[in-house]
Amino acid sequence: MNIKEIGNVFHCDCGFSWHRGKNGNHNCADGLREKVRQLAAENVALKSAITDHSHSVHFCEVCGKDDPCSTDDVCYALKDTPATDRIVAGIKADGVEEFVSNTVHKIFDESEAVSALAYLSLANSHVKKLREGADK
Repeated sequence: MNIKEIGNVFHCDCGFSWHRGKNGNHNCADGLREKVRQLAAENVALKSAITDHSHSVHFCEVCGKDDPCSTDDVCYALKDTPATDRIVAGIKADGVEEFVSNTVHKIFDESEAVSALAYLSLANSHVKKLREGADK
């Protein structure tokens, strides 16, 4: 459970929010955060598959012409997914936030000055760790 307070309103990453002193406490169900991440990952994969489909064509046996798949109904099914987009954006932000918290001290520590290339290497290493953890 990851909770942030913004202007006397608490926001949990599961989507629940409450005002300070009004609704008591909040406790996400076991594994809810992970389930939300899994659903978001599946939705991203579905959107990608539909996008790939929309760039292809199929042969119409009735009229004998190539028909662009971009006009298929399925291409519009997951076009707008604001909840998924919001969750994915939050996951990306969490990754950046974690990277910054794990590396910012190295940038300002005079005994361990970090060059731009070293910082890029740290960032790439962090991305790799995040991706490896995504399938666990």
